[in-house]
Amino acid sequence: DVAGKFEGPRITLEGVVEFVEAMVALPGADMAQVIEDLSFKAETAKRAKLEKVAEEVKQTKLVAAAFEEGVLEVNDTTFENMTSNVDAAVMYHSESCAQCALLQPLWTQLAQSTSAEGSDLRVLRLFATENRKNPGAQFAFAYPTCIFFHNGQPVSVQQGGVGSSGVEDVRQWMTRVAKLSEAEMDLEARALTKGLAAKQEMQRRAEQERLIKLKKAQEEEKRKTKLEERKTKRKGKRG
Repeated sequence: DVAGKFEGPRITLEGVVEFVEAMVALPGADMAQVIEDLSFKAETAKRAKLEKVAEEVKQTKLVAAAFEEGVLEVNDTTFENMTSNVDAAVMYHSESCAQCALLQPLWTQLAQSTSAEGSDLRVLRLFATENRKNPGAQFAFAYPTCIFFHNGQPVSVQQGGVGSSGVEDVRQWMTRVAKLSEAEMDLEARALTKGLAAKQEMQRRAEQERLIKLKKAQEEEKRKTKLEERKTKRKGKRG
């Protein structure tokens, strides 16, 4: 069994000698405890490594399955790498979303057609409920939400609709945005950011008004309670 481990940025003979002497000088009980602790750490490290390998295998299987249909599943960790320096269309979806299921065949078709045409456009999918730390999450208010990215930044957003008409809307949106020039994409991206800022400001004001109304209602309730208490006291004195 290993009772200790010598570590340091620079190993010297004197240092090794001091380390060995310290190990030899340990009482039996302490030596056994050191061995037990190191064994536990080794098992913990081994278990962590196995869990990491298992997760990598799982992700590999997911990617392989996605490749079969042409749509890659991304998450917060892989998002930047998969969307930087390219054009990418990402469908934000959830497992319980029926509309997402309706849109999936089109998404698969788009992925396969872009691949067959030799296009650089990446058609991706992301579980929105589990991944909220990416540039498009703030635009995904409902599902499915389709977002077109240029060099990792959101350019245009399309909310998926129900039925064939909604799917066709997504198809037309994708075709239009993919044909935009660099300058046009930049303009759309700025408009998108402005729109989000305006919406957030409206939400902030609405929340502020709600809190003001709530405070007034609470103050009114306190006032009524005090009036009732005074009436009760007066009745008690009269009695």
